[in-house]
Amino acid sequence: MKKYDYLVVGAGLAGCTIANLLKKNNKRVLIIEKEDHIGGMCYSEKRENIEVHIFGPHIFHTDSKEVFDFVQQFSPFNNFVNQPKAYKNGKLYSLPYNMNTFYEVFNTIKPCDAKKVIDEEIKKENIKNPANFEEKCLSLVGRTIYEIFIKDYTAKQWKTDPKNLPASLASRLPLRFYYDNNYFNHRYQGIPEIGYTKMLQNMIDGIKIEFNTDFNKDIKKYIDMAEHVIYTGSIDELLDFKYGILNYRTLRFEHKVLDVDNYQGTAVINNNEKDVPYTRSIEHKFFNYSQTEKTVVSYEYPEEYKLGCVKYYPSLQQKDNELYMKYLDEIKTTFPNLHVLGRIAQYKYLDMDKVIIEAFELFKQLTKNF
Repeated sequence: MKKYDYLVVGAGLAGCTIANLLKKNNKRVLIIEKEDHIGGMCYSEKRENIEVHIFGPHIFHTDSKEVFDFVQQFSPFNNFVNQPKAYKNGKLYSLPYNMNTFYEVFNTIKPCDAKKVIDEEIKKENIKNPANFEEKCLSLVGRTIYEIFIKDYTAKQWKTDPKNLPASLASRLPLRFYYDNNYFNHRYQGIPEIGYTKMLQNMIDGIKIEFNTDFNKDIKKYIDMAEHVIYTGSIDELLDFKYGILNYRTLRFEHKVLDVDNYQGTAVINNNEKDVPYTRSIEHKFFNYSQTEKTVVSYEYPEEYKLGCVKYYPSLQQKDNELYMKYLDEIKTTFPNLHVLGRIAQYKYLDMDKVIIEAFELFKQLTKNF
């Protein structure tokens, strides 16, 4: 009999969620984490008495009552609503694209007038079958919205001409013909009042965790410790990059403490200027409505991924998806008791609620014979 029923590799949201579910079902669980803290990309810490999202803003949003009830077991949530702004040519605009935006851009008040302007622009483009991201955007919002909000921001964000990106990426663009700056428009939305790190600590309370422990440096040792392994890292590392390195999008953040109590007046401002290297400025005190004499502002810089960089998002290139599937097929036979979970391991763009849903599904698969 092995020492543990389940070894969970990684103490981010995915790892903590599945560990919690297994522990509640009286399974012997060990978590190992290669960093010296839990949280993964959700990691937050106090600076100037402000909860700072170290790896970029994380706003929890979902339509699932089951998911929201689950996370509220570990922290009360505030009622923060994401209402970002966009800066271009000396002006601030409302996001997402809604009637406030169309009034600011086209000076239209009625939805029918805004639709008419946009439809005329779309018709002028005459794009029947969009072949790339740029063409898809032009077919959805027309030239003006694309030029102000999308073109230069996307080029900075992905480090490539938008024409090189797949059309499917544009499916995430919300377009609303009513006055509403609520970006996510989901039933449940907010941020844990105690911070994400403390929320996840509560989630894995009573579960043994070992920090500064790299699973990939001694795979056989850790595989032999448990009946099952749940892996939340990058799967190319499991086979020592046998077929090549999986590509990701990575970011760099500059965090600055400023001697003012209010710097930009809102949590997030997208910078759409071509010649400004950062894509967003984030003022963290607005996430939890902190009353402080100073403020913390972070600047987000997209960077080319190199091995060793923080993995934020999987690549959207077809060749990388094919490479991932090649690795996954071999891992299923090489490590039959290993299960992948989370944005990095599953190589999917997953919002936080979807990560939890994936953990729920994996838990059901693992425990169907309990």
